[in-house]
Amino acid sequence: MVELTKKIDKPQFKQSIQENRIQKFVDRKVEMPVEKYVEVPQVREKNKVFQVETKIQKAVNIQKTNVKQLRKSTRRSNLSKTQQQTYHSLGETLNRYKIDNIKLSLEIKALESQISEYSKITQNPDQLRRENSSMTAQIESIEKQLANLKRDNVQLESSSRMTKTTQEVQVWSQQDVAKLQSDVSTL
Repeated sequence: MVELTKKIDKPQFKQSIQENRIQKFVDRKVEMPVEKYVEVPQVREKNKVFQVETKIQKAVNIQKTNVKQLRKSTRRSNLSKTQQQTYHSLGETLNRYKIDNIKLSLEIKALESQISEYSKITQNPDQLRRENSSMTAQIESIEKQLANLKRDNVQLESSSRMTKTTQEVQVWSQQDVAKLQSDVSTL
C-alpha cells in the first residue's frame, strides 16, 4: 500500500481598490413661460317673462286596515298556491293528530292506574271488605258524636238565654195631649 501526500495551494485573492473620478454633466431643464390667450366670456342678462301654469295637487291620505294572516315562515318560495294550501292543511291535521295522541296517552295512563287498582282488589277481596267495614263503623261513630254535639249546643243556647217580660207603658205629655185636641177640633 502506497501513501501519497499532496500539497494543494489555494490561490489567494488580493483586493486592490483604485479610485477614479468620473465627471458627470447634468443638464438642467429650464421652463420657459408660454403665453396663453384666454377668452373671458361676457354674460349679458335680460329679464324675460315666462307664463307658468301652476297646478296644486292636495295629498289625500287614505288609511285602510289590512287584515292579513301571519304565517310561521315568511320565506319566498317557488311553490304554487295548491302546494302551499296542501302544506298548511297537512300541518293542521298533523297538529290535530298530535293533540289526539296526547289525549289518548293520558287516557291510557288513567286506564292503567284503574287496572292496577282492580288487580289489587282482586288479590285480597277479604282485606278490602274488612277495610270498608271498619271505615263505615268509624263514619257512623263520628256522625253520632256530631249529633250529640249539636244537641248539647242547642241545650247550652237555650239555657244561656234569659227571657224577661217587660211591661210597656205609654206616657203622654201635656203638650202632646193639647196638640191632639187642637188637631181634632180643626177637623
